[in-house]
This record gives sequence, structure tokens and C-alpha cells, in this order.
Amino acid sequence: MTGLRLGRGEYGDILQAVVSLLMFMVGVVIIRIVQYHYPEERVVRRRVITLTFEIGLFVAVSLVANRVSNLVTTGMLALAAASQLQEFRTLKNGPFTSLMMTGNVRTLAESLLDFFAQKNQRALKKAGDIATIISTFFVGALLNGYLVQYFHSQTILLSAIILLVAMIFGR
Repeated sequence: MTGLRLGRGEYGDILQAVVSLLMFMVGVVIIRIVQYHYPEERVVRRRVITLTFEIGLFVAVSLVANRVSNLVTTGMLALAAASQLQEFRTLKNGPFTSLMMTGNVRTLAESLLDFFAQKNQRALKKAGDIATIISTFFVGALLNGYLVQYFHSQTILLSAIILLVAMIFGR
């Protein structure tokens, strides 16, 4: 998207894009360092740290969003997105992304075909898991889209609450 805008001569959002990319990289580095300190045998602890970091960022965004520029809040959200993407890459030993649904839609289509074409029961189970992820992503986006008109920047706290519940009950 940034390349497209540059090609059209639309330079207004370049700083936003650069800051978001840099903050995303910083988020990956932060969580990668956590991963070095908490290797796979300590994955539960590592994930609690990652979720706590994300929750903290969401709470901070809710507190400062109306007081600082979009550059700052978008950068903070890029940190959170990077941490989510860096730590949570698999679900039940298969590829997974919680930030964008295109990869999950691909996995859903593949799993459904494997079930119907090859009667693969594991593929049907995987399709069900992925369909659940896509559905919850959709419901979350729908809820946030609806609630933001009433709660404005405080709506991000819904995501923090959901992460807190996942952290407490997901062990």
C-alpha cells in the first residue's frame, strides 16, 4: 500500500507507514529476546509475558489515544501486533495467524478440500478449528466496529479483556 501511494505521488502518510514498520520491527525484536530467555520448554511463561505486554500496550493506548498523535498510538498498536504475530504462529501444530485472515481462509479451503476429496477426518477437524478462528475474528471486528462509536479509544480495552481471559483460562 505504501508503495502504491508513493507511486501516485501521495506522500502524506509515508511517515506513518515508516513509523509503523519500525515499531513492528521493534516489537518483533522485543518478543524475540523474550523467546531467547524462555525457550520452548518454558513456552507457557513466555506466552504469559507476551500477552501481558500486549495487554499493557492496549491499556496504554486507551489512556493516551486522545492526547497524542495517531503516529504514537499506531506505533504502539504495531508493537502489539508484532508481539502477537511473533509468538503465536501455530495452532495445534499447524500454521496460524491471528492478525490477518487470508492465511486462515487458505487453510480452511485446503482443509475442506482434503476432507471432501480424500475423506481425511483430521482435515475436517482442522477446518472446524480454522472456521472457529475466522468466526471469532469476524465477531471481534464487528463488536469493535460497533462499540467504537460509543466508547471511542476505550474500545481497545475489550481486546485487553479478551487477552486477559485467554491468558487466565488458556493455560
